[in-house]
Amino acid sequence: MEKETLDMRDTVCGLVPAMAGRLKDTPAGVVEFLIRPGVEHELVSAFANDPDWSMALEPGEGFDRARFTRRRKARPNPLNLLSY
Repeated sequence: MEKETLDMRDTVCGLVPAMAGRLKDTPAGVVEFLIRPGVEHELVSAFANDPDWSMALEPGEGFDRARFTRRRKARPNPLNLLSY
């Protein structure tokens, strides 16, 4: 799986839209953003329920890391039946 790392530690205003735009445009399966500490609440609020990406936050020395992993698409179930 291809991985992309982006340094956004200097981004203060517009961090969430910049990250969302990059996630929308990338073909990579994993995207890591290096971010300034203390923005966890904003990221969880913006990306916690994203249908295309799962997010993990990792604290670091001087910066935090937000790792996004692309979710696999679920097969559609047109009859809405359960499999046993």
